Amino acid sequence: MFLPRFSSRATVAVIASLSLILGSITIPRLISTVAAADSQQTVVVFVAPMDLALAADIVRPTGLGVVAFYYAATTRRGGYARASATSVDDAAAEYRALESDRSATGSIIGVRLAGLATAQTLASATSAIRSLVAVPSDVDVAVSQDPSTPVRVFARGTRTSRSSRGPGLALIGDNSWAPDHGRIDAANLPTEFFLFFIPINNGQMYHELTWASDADIQQFGEDAYEHDFKLFNDANGGPGQPACTGQGAYWVTRFFGVTWSTTLPADTQPYFDTNVSQSCSSMDFTVGMLRPKNLGAGVTYTITVRARRGTVDSSPLQLAGERIGKICDIALDGVTPWCVAGSHFPSVQFIARGEGVNAPVCRLWTRAPDIPSTPC
Repeated sequence: MFLPRFSSRATVAVIASLSLILGSITIPRLISTVAAADSQQTVVVFVAPMDLALAADIVRPTGLGVVAFYYAATTRRGGYARASATSVDDAAAEYRALESDRSATGSIIGVRLAGLATAQTLASATSAIRSLVAVPSDVDVAVSQDPSTPVRVFARGTRTSRSSRGPGLALIGDNSWAPDHGRIDAANLPTEFFLFFIPINNGQMYHELTWASDADIQQFGEDAYEHDFKLFNDANGGPGQPACTGQGAYWVTRFFGVTWSTTLPADTQPYFDTNVSQSCSSMDFTVGMLRPKNLGAGVTYTITVRARRGTVDSSPLQLAGERIGKICDIALDGVTPWCVAGSHFPSVQFIARGEGVNAPVCRLWTRAPDIPSTPC
């Protein structure tokens, strides 16, 4: 079985901007001057939402594989992501096999391609394209329909160690920035039959999370937030995700692609976290926000992640909240470039691994450090 090529995270510090003139329109493009060309990818942002089939037709002439689709509907946003590139047609088929919501596949606003797209290969569709942005392969990307900032890129430096707790152990420091309470419902979905009657077995991770007050939310300032959900298998080995053995040895796996959607507001700029450089003993399904300060108090937000079932019936899980400091957040030619994460605040363990909870399961949680999660 093909295993994706490992790519280490890099802190991107130097950027340069240039424009490609295609016909009568200008497509802005952002190029890192320090990232190697073979590690770069292209984010294509469309002028208006479109059907998945049309989006695939537009990017197919580039000859590049797809690593993500992005969509924006009236009340939800999200997309499709995979650990390694696959053909445009295979990515679209995987997306449809995972996601039954028509608004997801009918409102595509962007595509992330593995490699640098050339102006010539997209020249026939310039009227449908708002911008092209070149990004390193190991960064998170938030795509929006805001013409002033269609793409935000979130790169990281070296992660500091995360705190953990068992039931009854308090965290050091204030955690009032974290959501007050919520739940995770990780469940098997009914078997679906796809093309040629091929059975598809998917799992779904449905999150609810609520912030109690505006004062809590405003503590974020310019920091980011990640709702960090992981599955574990300590028997897996390898240098780091996505080049690991046992990619399928989890309850669900990212290996065949993931779909995600959320009711988090568009101006929080949600994104699906890359798993590059994560430990081989974990499978990450994290959704983050670049601008959590734009949340509303007392609102129950939802995050839904779907992935293909793995080779085991259950996996140990952990759910945490992470507040991540950003060193930079500057605009350049209408595109917000590399927001490099610096210090990490102590993470809040909503469901610590030490609680012994396995997915699939439904659990209620709070941010209180001395209250373990409970069954739904």
